[in-house]
Amino acid sequence: MPSALIKKIAIHKFRDFNKTKLSELRRVNLIGMPNNIGKTVLL
Repeated sequence: MPSALIKKIAIHKFRDFNKTKLSELRRVNLIGMPNNIGKTVLL
């Protein structure tokens, strides 16, 4: 059965994410950033 996991994400010019790349994502990832920066939007 093929895996449906996201392996990498690139975000450009969205809220406080000017140019962000997340790679080598695994089954469980923790995202820690200051308040009101867009963590929930990223999910």
